[in-house]
Amino acid sequence: DLSYKGFSLALNWQGATDYSREVVPRGFLLDVGNNFAVLTDSWTADNPGARYPRILPDGNANNNQTSNFWIEDVSFLRLRRAQINYDFSSLSEKLDTVGIKNLSIFASGTNLLTFTNISLGDPEGTEGNSLFYPISRVISLGINIGL
Repeated sequence: DLSYKGFSLALNWQGATDYSREVVPRGFLLDVGNNFAVLTDSWTADNPGARYPRILPDGNANNNQTSNFWIEDVSFLRLRRAQINYDFSSLSEKLDTVGIKNLSIFASGTNLLTFTNISLGDPEGTEGNSLFYPISRVISLGINIGL
């Protein structure tokens, strides 16, 4: 925590390094429509230098084989929580005249930034849910009044 002239700042960082896991795009495992890069950068005769293998509508078994092709380094650094606060204690005499003992305002957020090289999904998610459900970002504003 940092404090200066009524302002305070609190940052909570979280991360992991040297961590790998399988990151399989669901488009290769399920016949569902989605907007992942795999649909636009998959092998075709017109796109032989594509990043991803060929997608076949009949669920070709070769697309579902375990392979180190899908293993990625999912190291990350995330700003898990940040809060900035201003305390109006310097105005305590004026606040007392209206019956307020303390007053502060704040802005806080969770999951504001994530630095990672993962190509799909959330680096903290499991293979089953990290591609469809990203971690929520929440921003809050508030005022604390002590009477």
